[in-house]
Amino acid sequence: RLAELGPVQSLLEEPLHPYTRMLVESLPSLERKGVFRGIPGLPPSLLEPPPGCPFHPRCPQVMDSCSDRVPELEEVAAERQAACHLHAEVS
Repeated sequence: RLAELGPVQSLLEEPLHPYTRMLVESLPSLERKGVFRGIPGLPPSLLEPPPGCPFHPRCPQVMDSCSDRVPELEEVAAERQAACHLHAEVS
């Protein structure tokens, strides 16, 4: 499943999905030498994925709706799509 779609530069500079944001934050940086910031927790099982959003067990912005249903990839900004209930709640 896709978490987010959009132009590369905007994805890297302003990620809209919490998973994308955490992936970008985990990239090595010259400013943070020796510091590794991974995504806490374990990836979901591909054989028995969690109900709802596959990222919800590890998401820092999890809401009740995240464990109830899988978010659809929807346009949330110009040329940007994200599969996240966070944007549905804000809209």
